[in-house]
Amino acid sequence: MDVSEFESLAHLFLEGLFQDLEKAGVLLPSHWRIDHLCYRVDSLARYEIVKTEFVKFGRLLTESPVNGRPIATYKLFN
Repeated sequence: MDVSEFESLAHLFLEGLFQDLEKAGVLLPSHWRIDHLCYRVDSLARYEIVKTEFVKFGRLLTESPVNGRPIATYKLFN
């Protein structure tokens, strides 16, 4: 995965989310800004693969276990 593919997937996810919220009548205040996005994987092996991809376009800030599975937080370069 490269940064453009990640950004494309993130935009598709957010567009779908906002459409679903609008259909449900949920209004978000205009001053709310998205400051993070979570990406969940189905296995530890996939987690390790995605981790190696994310270092191409972000800096690892922290990694810690949450409910028995590792969670990594990255600061994106862009």
